[in-house]
Formats: sequence, C-alpha cells, structure tokens
Amino acid sequence: WKPREPMRHLARNADGDEVFFIHQGHGRLQTEYGWLPAQQGQYVVAPKGVTYRWYPQQAMTLLLFETTTPVRQPDRG
Repeated sequence: WKPREPMRHLARNADGDEVFFIHQGHGRLQTEYGWLPAQQGQYVVAPKGVTYRWYPQQAMTLLLFETTTPVRQPDRG
C-alpha cells in the first residue's frame, strides 16, 4: 500500500489485528489512544477493534498483514 495523503476516513478491523511494516517513508498513525510515530523499518500493530487513520509525512510504502489471532511479541529470553 502506498498512501500519499492522509486517509479521508477512519478505519477499524473487526475481524483481527493488522500489522503494518513501513518499508519506505515515515508518518503518524492516529488512534483512539493517541498518535504513534512510524518510520522506515518499523512494525506498527493496530489491534482488533481499534479505530485508526494514517497520516503519511512523505510518500510511504507499507506492507499490511492481517491476522485473526492476537499479535504478540516473541519471547526473546
């Protein structure tokens, strides 16, 4: 996905979590909990049921994964 301008509408996934990988560019994700800065090389998770809107600060390239099981961080121990 290559958003070049802010999303016009809010989005919410009622079926599962969404994981965005920022391949290129940077921007901010507006959620009901506040703003999340996002830059190249990062993963951003929008949990199931959370309302969000992307605001790219320059042209972005995002890879989107959708999963019906909750996203958890791996055990790094």
